Amino acid sequence: LHLLSRRQRQMCIRDRDMLAYIKKYGPVDFNELCTKFGNGIGRIVEMDIDNLLENTLITKDPDGKYRAL
Repeated sequence: LHLLSRRQRQMCIRDRDMLAYIKKYGPVDFNELCTKFGNGIGRIVEMDIDNLLENTLITKDPDGKYRAL
């Protein structure tokens, strides 16, 4: 249980950092986010992007780039 809450906390920090990055440098594409936040691991970034999209903090442009709302 302790590890789960720690992991959730880490994901929240990563989401916040990713949102700040998109606000500052956006629109950005998936590969740029993988390089910056996922150490090249796309699945980690996909989960964070899904969370930000679900909470309507970002949107995906028709060209595939992400933009903060």
